[in-house]
Amino acid sequence: MKIFKRLIILVVVAIVVNVVTNKFLDYSSSSNDNQRQISLLRKAMVNRDSDATIHYVTKGDESKTLGKTLFEKAVAYTGVADEGDYIKYNLSSYRTRVSYVKKVGEYQYDIDYHFEFYTNLKQEQAVATRVKAVAKTLEGKSDYQKIKYINDYITSHVSYRNIGTLAHTAYGALHYGKAVCQGYTLLMYRMLLACGIDNRMIVGTGFNGERSASHSWNIIKLKGAYYNNDVTWNDTVPANRYFLRGNDFFIATHQSDKEYQSTSFRTSYPLSNTDYV
Repeated sequence: MKIFKRLIILVVVAIVVNVVTNKFLDYSSSSNDNQRQISLLRKAMVNRDSDATIHYVTKGDESKTLGKTLFEKAVAYTGVADEGDYIKYNLSSYRTRVSYVKKVGEYQYDIDYHFEFYTNLKQEQAVATRVKAVAKTLEGKSDYQKIKYINDYITSHVSYRNIGTLAHTAYGALHYGKAVCQGYTLLMYRMLLACGIDNRMIVGTGFNGERSASHSWNIIKLKGAYYNNDVTWNDTVPANRYFLRGNDFFIATHQSDKEYQSTSFRTSYPLSNTDYV
């Protein structure tokens, strides 16, 4: 079965309470600054910075949840190829340290993040170059043609093999031509978005007879609906059996995690019950 590494969240909250008045933090808690801080945190992760500090002000004590909340907003889906799911599933772990100064009517926070990524910036720059080249060749093609080409490009250039940490990355798939499901799916995600094709990376369980294992695949938007596509399993015999399939077929062998089964997610990403024809 396919191998998938799940993000280990090490949220270490160290709260330092200092009742002093001589510390000034850079940002207020207005909605605009909130978005700015989230963007700064997202940019740090895109750049593969191992450490980042965010300054934040709230009216109440949010020390136990603030670090995780800002992180989840920073890795939320944006439609940009190297953000969203691509960041989230390139992280092996992260931890936070929260300190704050309590003043009258507000809490001023410093939130220190430490990230452990599977890849570094140089490797991601190499991915960007390759992805851009593929996207260039697909200019003027229909959405279906882009999806089919990218699916076939990956299955013809990548072999399923666990070569260690990099097997879980798009870099491993492109540079070494070897990956497990996480690497296959991340590369599909990034290439599709680079070509303007909306998609999400789905994490769950794959079933093969009596065996099951953590697995990942994509849901891809085409003509107003989303279709399941398992590029890893498409790289088997018979080829492309899991290409743009509807739920009626797909649920027999794939079960998504609970976060993808919520009403809000299903409303945002309506999956077709029938295959794309």
